[in-house]
Amino acid sequence: MKVTLLAIHQLSIKSYVPLLDCLGVLALAAAVRERADGVECDVLDLVEYGDMYQRDYQDDLEAIVDRVVQENTDVLGLSTMSNNLILALDICRRIKERGLSIHTMIGGPGVSFCAPAVVEIFEQVDAVIRGEADFVFPEYLSDLKRGRCDIRVPGLVEKRGRVTIDTGWPDPIADLDELPIPLYDPRFNHCSPENEIEKHTSVSLEAGRGCPFRCVFCSTSHYFQRRFRVKSVPRILEEVQVIQDTYGSEKTIVFNHDLLTLKQDYMADLCAALKAHTPAVHWGCSARLDCLDESLLERMRESGCERIFIGVETATPKMQTAIRKNLDLERLTPMVETLRRLDFGCTLSFIAGFPSESSDDLQALLATVFREKILDWEKVRIQIHALAPEPGSDLLTQTPVRELAYDAQGSPGTSDLPFDWRALRTVIRRHPAIFPTYFHFRNPHVTRETVLKMCLLASFIELKMTYSLQLAYKHLGERLPVALFQALDHIDCPEPDYIDNGQFLTLMAQVHEIVAGLENDMPDYAKQLEAIARYEMAVGRIMQNPEQAPELLEVEFEPNELIEQLTEKKSDPLTQRRRHLMVFWDETKKKPQYVCLPPQLAALAEAS
Repeated sequence: MKVTLLAIHQLSIKSYVPLLDCLGVLALAAAVRERADGVECDVLDLVEYGDMYQRDYQDDLEAIVDRVVQENTDVLGLSTMSNNLILALDICRRIKERGLSIHTMIGGPGVSFCAPAVVEIFEQVDAVIRGEADFVFPEYLSDLKRGRCDIRVPGLVEKRGRVTIDTGWPDPIADLDELPIPLYDPRFNHCSPENEIEKHTSVSLEAGRGCPFRCVFCSTSHYFQRRFRVKSVPRILEEVQVIQDTYGSEKTIVFNHDLLTLKQDYMADLCAALKAHTPAVHWGCSARLDCLDESLLERMRESGCERIFIGVETATPKMQTAIRKNLDLERLTPMVETLRRLDFGCTLSFIAGFPSESSDDLQALLATVFREKILDWEKVRIQIHALAPEPGSDLLTQTPVRELAYDAQGSPGTSDLPFDWRALRTVIRRHPAIFPTYFHFRNPHVTRETVLKMCLLASFIELKMTYSLQLAYKHLGERLPVALFQALDHIDCPEPDYIDNGQFLTLMAQVHEIVAGLENDMPDYAKQLEAIARYEMAVGRIMQNPEQAPELLEVEFEPNELIEQLTEKKSDPLTQRRRHLMVFWDETKKKPQYVCLPPQLAALAEAS
């Protein structure tokens, strides 16, 4: 019997997700090979079908079905997140409409909380396996190969005649060291071609599962039944060695765990082992603000940790209580300063769109983004996500489905679909309980448009931050984010998760217009800022249309301060310089645009 597995979250609509980041399906394939006798199992990489937003998705999905058929597949397993369950269902539909005798199964967080409804409504799905399927899926396949399916298999949900079989959730796996090592090696799983793998600077490693906290917006803690577990230090080192042997020691290893730093003793042992490991390990992880301190961070940095992801979510004590995150926000700035001093990179993640959020809360959020970003424009990265109603989360469980609103935006960058995918949108709108992430919570205090524009502005600040805007904040302080928030109604709102050069220039002009209104008491600074902004926008226009003759522009400022900032950077000079030189860099040709660069910046870019 041949089993083919697909990680549907590779089809992220707007950008390719490396299969090496889809650890669940790679681990599941390894478990099937080890525990299901007589079952052949492969994982197909969907790299060639990424960026579906730019093409006809129907052609891509038909091509995926063709590929599954070419593999002589008997059982197709699709691992989903909640934002791409609709694509998994569409693939299953296409298989059944061809009359193929392929047994279709879906698993993962995207389907586990709505499994009975899925098998009852969507006949193209033969079965669902809920929760941690590493052991129960091989057991199910062994039964299937023998021609019988034991309804006692935990986690199984399937339709038999008019009866829906639901055996509940399987128990969480107590000892994660019992899991086989995921199929990291591309020779064993139809992974990306070598040249595709080389593009990616990181490889994920599942360090553990489960979070004991009860944040109201999160479904992950419920999916893992709030059972915090970590792999043993020797097991993690074994996987580190496999990754380094396969892909080299230069790739960063991202330890996947919602809360790796929960237990100090464990982290002390892990850091000591990683520090002693040869070759050196470059790694990153996620953590809570209240599960970090300076001594732990020093050990982590010494052991090779380079970047930490911290979910802060909200910027006021009221909202921290409302979402049950309960962080002490007074610790945020000192923590970022400590991370900066220890030469960490960090990503601070926020969420906008909670049903009880007020304008004051969002204004405080934007002010926090600027305040933390100004500490280090390069090392501190910022994200603001539009809240998505996650299946299984307490917030969604407590909200009647009829109270969810739909506006075709979803959670930008996470659960959005092109507007012309009307057939899929029709299915989504009929079943909000199955596809809730494409909806949003109503808020009587803040408009949905304001939330989406907050996400847009965060993308602008993070991805397209200009020197002039950095300088403006240094001069204006909190007045700048307050003014920007108050002007959100007048700012154009393109797709919040993607800003092309034309939209960037439009937004940049609007932001500078807002800034100009705050500068009446600083005429000398205003003249300097205007000159810098004109220069940046002129270069931006050239980048937008490289074939057009460059505009002649008299540069009225001396960029010595910028050059000094660039040349002082110590780590990864090319990357860091490019972040500062964003408006001077042609991403399509991967080389500097020299036509408008002042001589000092041109020389610096060439040196990179």
